[in-house]
Amino acid sequence: MLSRWAHRHASWLFPAPAVVLVATIIVYPIAYTGWMSLHEWFASSLTGPRFIGLANYGKIVLGDARFREAVVRTLYFTTLAVAAETLLGVAMALLFNREFWGRGLLRTLAILPMVATPTAIALVFVMMYHPTLGACPRFAGRTRARPPSMRWRSSTSGSGRR
Repeated sequence: MLSRWAHRHASWLFPAPAVVLVATIIVYPIAYTGWMSLHEWFASSLTGPRFIGLANYGKIVLGDARFREAVVRTLYFTTLAVAAETLLGVAMALLFNREFWGRGLLRTLAILPMVATPTAIALVFVMMYHPTLGACPRFAGRTRARPPSMRWRSSTSGSGRR
């Protein structure tokens, strides 16, 4: 039986192991990369990394004109892209909020790209698992990993259809 404290704090106790695992998987590589960026080290070198502090960053920022040019271009592109997307989004929202003939068709056309991608992915998976044309049954047959019955992929019995 769980204690009263565990019942009160269950909302963060249950997800805690998953949060710790994900944080470790994400935070450790980022922290290690940051730590290694303060060192001079070559993968082909037999010696260990040598701590040089912020010298790598100084070398990039002060000594590399291509880096500065890339930063300026990235900021320019990001500013233009965010501004254009924001203006276009607000304009579309204002347009679709008004009453006019064909508004439903325009809304449908605007949403179509968001619907088309998952639909295309679903069709790819349907073809991959097709009993005679699919790559998965063919691969399973060649590796002799075919389960006794693979009818579950193409059968509609049990799917709720009558």
